[in-house]
Amino acid sequence: MEKRTNGQVKIQTFWAGSLVKTKETLDAVQNGMVDIGLVNAPHYPDKLPLINMQMPVFFSPADPQVLLKLFSTMMKHPAVLNDIERYNVKHLFQVPVESKGIASIKPIKTLADFKGVKISTIGVYYPRAMKAVGAVPVTVGAPRMYQSLQTGVIEGSAMGFGSIGAYKLYEVAKYALGVDLGAEIVALPVMNRDAWNRLPPDIQKVFTDTAQDAMAFNAQNLAKYRAIGIEKIEKAGGTISEMSWDDKVKWANLMENYPAQWAKEMDAKGLPGTEVMKLFLATCQQLGHTFPRDWDVK
Repeated sequence: MEKRTNGQVKIQTFWAGSLVKTKETLDAVQNGMVDIGLVNAPHYPDKLPLINMQMPVFFSPADPQVLLKLFSTMMKHPAVLNDIERYNVKHLFQVPVESKGIASIKPIKTLADFKGVKISTIGVYYPRAMKAVGAVPVTVGAPRMYQSLQTGVIEGSAMGFGSIGAYKLYEVAKYALGVDLGAEIVALPVMNRDAWNRLPPDIQKVFTDTAQDAMAFNAQNLAKYRAIGIEKIEKAGGTISEMSWDDKVKWANLMENYPAQWAKEMDAKGLPGTEVMKLFLATCQQLGHTFPRDWDVK
């Protein structure tokens, strides 16, 4: 931004919650305490219900380039965009996370291997998905994941290969299973609306153009992030397996129709849940994605 605006805009970055805590970011940007913040959408299931539309849709797209197109389409929906912009903020762009697999301290290759295994998950629907195959869902924050695996508090974690590498979980969890359970929007960089309105149109355009480049950059880096994670797991002597398509089909059919449930819950709140979920599923299919079951939403 500094380079593209010839120094007219200077951005000071505060890392790892040193300015405000993760769950305080949206309020801080809304109130103007900070100009720009990175809002972690899954931490706001109540405030950002529509933006978290992916959480109940398992086995959704994993390819970073597909995710780029998918979530760009979803954020153009007026109701989804309003989900974040109603908080006096300007949505800049969105960052999807890597699709989730499983890191575990003992081999998990088939659905039968999940039975009784304590697996760390997030949100409302991931615990339900784990229970469907007999696993025991446990809530553990990422910073405590390593120690929890080391001490047996949990025996596995639903994380992408890149995150397994980044958090060094391969040191205590020698087995990784590729599942592609799903990839949600993990971060929304937003700007205080008053701060945005103070910017001249040419600077606003630089922000908008840079945001597009940032999304493309993230999609490229997501693939590298996964590749680096795989390399770290293999170098540490870990074992990587891939879940078969047949097991994905069986697992999906053991679940209740979470997308339809979510749509009805949103509709009951006066939100266009059915409309948004139908758009999400249709866009996935238009982008060439095949689900292991039909998440029928009427």
